Amino acid sequence: MCIALISTAHPSYPLILIDNRDEFLHRPTAALDWWPSPKSHILGSRDMARTAHGTWLGVTRSGKIAVLTNYREASTSAAAIIGQRSRGQMVNGFLEATQDTTAREYVEQLVSSGDAQLAGGFSLACGDVKGPLAIVSNRVEGKNGITWIAGRKGETVGLSNTVFGDRSWPKILDGERLMKEAIEASVKIGESEDGLVDRLLGLLSTDTLPRLDEGGGLETYIDLLKESIFVPVIGDKEEEDLWKKRFQKHVHHHNRNNSHDSNGGGEEGKKIHHHHAGEEICSSRVHDKVDVIPPPSPREPPSHMYMSGVYGTQKQTVVLVHESGRLKYVERTLFDDDAKAIPIGEGDRVFEFMVERQGGGDGEGGEKVG
Repeated sequence: MCIALISTAHPSYPLILIDNRDEFLHRPTAALDWWPSPKSHILGSRDMARTAHGTWLGVTRSGKIAVLTNYREASTSAAAIIGQRSRGQMVNGFLEATQDTTAREYVEQLVSSGDAQLAGGFSLACGDVKGPLAIVSNRVEGKNGITWIAGRKGETVGLSNTVFGDRSWPKILDGERLMKEAIEASVKIGESEDGLVDRLLGLLSTDTLPRLDEGGGLETYIDLLKESIFVPVIGDKEEEDLWKKRFQKHVHHHNRNNSHDSNGGGEEGKKIHHHHAGEEICSSRVHDKVDVIPPPSPREPPSHMYMSGVYGTQKQTVVLVHESGRLKYVERTLFDDDAKAIPIGEGDRVFEFMVERQGGGDGEGGEKVG
């Protein structure tokens, strides 16, 4: 049950966006980085469990920004939850669109084309960092379902796994209140930027999830996740062992199918190291992880395989847009793809760049900061 909080309340930062990504912890995810060419103007993490390699949050050098949260479906069908298209493609589509494609044009086309209905339920906020941002959901009918936020100073809004504007979720109400308080407190004491980032990461770690005596996994806690901004690890050893057996069976099946390849066997998966050049700073303690991308199985899509096992808040993100046009993007990874906890700070990645305004085209060649 992810949450995104967006605010225009800070006098020095016209836009602040913070986000928790809650996910099954074994789901393979590429670390925050500039994407490979020809999409090297996009900065964001990527979900590697589906071939679309979509993202839930990203920015471009020219100032486009988009964030997506899943919609909690009434149906328990895996097909209904996952959809034919990756939800992350909705974010990718906006970030990859030409610079002259406005948020209004993109979301209206998304709604009218019917493409969005092929994905699992989602809410998408997108636009330029100067604002405003459009919010659209594929669980709301027609163009009248488009809402606009961050168009004026002093706004703070939350977005989670329900329709935008649902005031019955405590995590949304708590998030909005705590973000307002965090910004007010930071401004009052003239806090440094690093101090503000730490304060916002602390907000994202607010854990008010009720604990059940019987423990249990995600299905047991699903109705309680709306209570807490942060989701601690949910699941027990039995669920973890079950996931590992399922994964090993998948790998064995894939290797057996590939045993007749001309190379004499199949790969268990590609290993991609993320060490691309870019404006990365303050990253001396970056966790050097290797993202293992499981190969597609002819019998079981990888996305199905990663819908079990232990679950919790996997990544935390803070995006600050300064009035000067400087954008700071901080991602904290809490667990690696083996669901092992990463010591706080060792999974941090930090990027800064100046948002291009003139002659940037699709965003190539941004100014290096730091």
